Amino acid sequence: MYRVKIVIVGSPKSGKTYITNLLSEAVENVSGDYHPTKGVRIVEYECDQLNVNGKLARAEVELWDTSGDQKYESCWPAIQRDTHGVILLYDPAFEEQARHLDILYSHFVTQQGLKEQQCIIFSNKKPGGSQASLKLSSMLSRVPQIDLDLSSQPTALKTEIQRFLSEVLKVASQKRDQDEMLLIK
Repeated sequence: MYRVKIVIVGSPKSGKTYITNLLSEAVENVSGDYHPTKGVRIVEYECDQLNVNGKLARAEVELWDTSGDQKYESCWPAIQRDTHGVILLYDPAFEEQARHLDILYSHFVTQQGLKEQQCIIFSNKKPGGSQASLKLSSMLSRVPQIDLDLSSQPTALKTEIQRFLSEVLKVASQKRDQDEMLLIK
């Protein structure tokens, strides 16, 4: 079984905790009221039926649900350590959230040496909000972007996360194989 660390980052109120709770089947906030995450919350769950290099695999996923509040930016180095993949999340009703993705991408993906396949962007299209996708910066042009109403499309979200985890594990598997070859030489 693989172990993988996935960090979920985005602006406040973008849906990070909702995704974490949905994937881990955790029930923390049943009232629907907004309660901001303080710093980071770590949740683990198992994911089956992942396609890794043509073989089905299981993974123990460690989700790091990070606060969107910039006052916790000093915690980012500890959160970033040993990350295998990053989920970026924003609400397209707020254009400044899309711009904030550049900062998050730079810190959590680029500075950590992660590849585009180890990152995914979800545009959380909430009912009554903007239905138009925002044009993201050229820095994010090669990162897969999925537009979903997270609250009404949980199955689609889980399917996309499963595909993403498969890609993350392929990259991790290739890196492990390369490291093993270097040890042999």
